[in-house]
Amino acid sequence: MDRSMLVCAKDGWVDDWSGEVPKKWNFLGCVKYQRTPIYCLSRSGRVQIAKPRMPDMSWLKKTAWRIVNSSKEVEIDFSESDSVSFETFKNCLVGALKADDDLLSQNQDKGVLVERVYSASEYSELRALYHESGWV
Repeated sequence: MDRSMLVCAKDGWVDDWSGEVPKKWNFLGCVKYQRTPIYCLSRSGRVQIAKPRMPDMSWLKKTAWRIVNSSKEVEIDFSESDSVSFETFKNCLVGALKADDDLLSQNQDKGVLVERVYSASEYSELRALYHESGWV
């Protein structure tokens, strides 16, 4: 299965998971993305929601992982929802740009980036924007 996808989370995180989905997650990231949706746009234009699955471990090991916050290999669950679309993905990305403290817009004007996101009609246009803007 092709897992090449663009990522945008409600907290403003953007990434390009072309080739491979990250398997190593620290405790704080794993916990955070239990509550914060990670939208994943595939080449076909389909959007899925990704969620890292907390590893099954004893309370002692989980406490140690929380304290140390080291990276552990975790599984990522993908789900589909009828309410999540290409437009949802673009709106999430625009929200990230508007809330950004110049990290996402350091190479281009924020207004221009927002216009490019809204005008995009397919995966390849957004992927080009991700790479041109230095988001990956």
